[in-house]
Amino acid sequence: MSTKIRIALTAALALLILLPAQAFCASGTIHVMSARYGNLPKDDAGAALDKNLEVNTQATFCDAKKAVKKLCEGKKMCVVKVGNELCGDPYKGKGKYLFVEYTCGDMVERVKADEGDAAAFGCKGATPVIPTKKK
Repeated sequence: MSTKIRIALTAALALLILLPAQAFCASGTIHVMSARYGNLPKDDAGAALDKNLEVNTQATFCDAKKAVKKLCEGKKMCVVKVGNELCGDPYKGKGKYLFVEYTCGDMVERVKADEGDAAAFGCKGATPVIPTKKK
């Protein structure tokens, strides 16, 4: 097995093991439809947001679409670090989530990841890569 293939397989396996929020949808490229970062007040836990990403009027979110789109739009695969860098801290002192709704071709897909985690998502045929820090 060549070194390049071994590295690609190792990276793919590491990505699948290390990243809790991951989705790979139909073929095509990623088109970000919406991205929200935040959380529901404790009283609204278990509301519709976790099931279908409808925004509850009591929810505290910021619009992360611009940041996620800049990182992911037109790519086959994307990894987004979930944190306040996306669009600020909409729910100070509380745990937050990133909710992304995107398409690959005609398929609408969704991914959810906790603050501090990485959301990895992409289209079929994508080659997973491990993100590296910029120098």
